[in-house]
This record gives sequence, C-alpha cells and structure tokens, in this order.
Amino acid sequence: MHSIETRKKISANHHDVSGKNNPMYGKKPSAETRALWSQQRKGNKNACGKRHSISGENNPNWRGGGEVPCAFCGKEIWKRPYNILGQENLFCSRECMGKWQSQDDEFIRKIMKSCAIKPNKREMELQALFELTGFPYTYVGDGRLILGGKCPDYVNFRGRNKLIELYGDYWHRGEDPNERIEYFSEFGFDTLVIWESELKDKNLLLSRLERFEEEINGNARRKTKSLSRVKRLD
Repeated sequence: MHSIETRKKISANHHDVSGKNNPMYGKKPSAETRALWSQQRKGNKNACGKRHSISGENNPNWRGGGEVPCAFCGKEIWKRPYNILGQENLFCSRECMGKWQSQDDEFIRKIMKSCAIKPNKREMELQALFELTGFPYTYVGDGRLILGGKCPDYVNFRGRNKLIELYGDYWHRGEDPNERIEYFSEFGFDTLVIWESELKDKNLLLSRLERFEEEINGNARRKTKSLSRVKRLD
C-alpha cells in the first residue's frame, strides 16, 4: 500500500485528459484515416462483422474445430475438438438438451436409478393384490421400463404388452387417463388405469382386472385365487 503522500504525488503527476482536456476532443478522423483503419481490420471480423476478433483460425492458439448437428433439432453447430471428442450427443441450446433428455429412455432410466425410487404405500398394496390373486404384473415404476420418456407403474412379466398405471386421487386429479392409454398404445401396449380410491373395493377392482385380461388376451377367463385371501388386505 502506498502512503497518503505517495498517492497524492502520483495523482498530481497524472493529468486529467478526459473531456475537453483530451487533445482529440471534438476532432474526427479524416476519411483517409478511417479507410486505413477499415483496411487493417479486413479479414479479422467476428461472425457478426461488428468488431475486431482473433477467434477461430485467427487465434494463435487455434487447435481446430468443426460443425456437428444438434442431437435434437439437427441444426449445425460449431464445436471445439475437445467438445466433440468422445461426445455422443451435442446440442445447440439448453432448450434442445432439455427436450432430448425428456425423451431419451436410457437417460431417464439412469436418473431414476440414481434416485433409488421405491413403491409408495398404495403401490405396494396393489402389488400385494397381484401376488395374492395371481395376476402377472410387477412394479417397474423405479425406472426399469421407460417408454418414450414415461415410466409405467406395472408391466406384465409374462411378456405380454400390457401395462397398469396407478393414479393417486390427489396427484393425478383433473388428468384424463385416456391420454396415458393412447400414449402407451403408440408403443404397442394396452394400459389399464386404476385410481387409488378403487383399492377400497377389492372385489370390484378384481373384476376390472379380469375384464382387462380378457380384452387384450382374447382367451377364456383366467382363474384367480380365492377372494377371501384378498380381503385380508382391507
């Protein structure tokens, strides 16, 4: 740190050259001077052509680069070599990256696995019902099955393209179950949506499950275990 006296001496030796004290104040460069400056800057403008730049090949530290397509929209974007090397998906914007991530099954599966998602109380109750009555469905709401960015709750483990979704009365209020049914149908799956409140009447719920099995299988009505065992879940 300079002392106060030293700072005063430094300040005194520095004349104010701002405004009218500047020898160039009010003066404009001649047309010849401006033309000379323009000639010197040619070839060194950035992509917008607004200012002098040493980007890209004009930079002495240039290491190359190239254009690659955005993984979501296909727009050509320029990336440095170290950005391209070893990268499977590159994006032109955060918006494109977010849209791609919301539709990439493998990405969503990894995220859900890292969250260690487990079935809630109602999902465990429905799974217990399946096990007691012999309906071949298992919980996959932890991310084991992703279809077009969406994760169903239960899937038929005998290889049939059948899904079951359990909708919470609070969290899914106002939603149209047909939208989810139509969505999964695009992937070749038939879907049954069960509301949380339906768990209160196991007999009625089992009737729905049996009809669902008949509709998509086209076979004779399958046998289930005694409903007396199911009533123990009430």
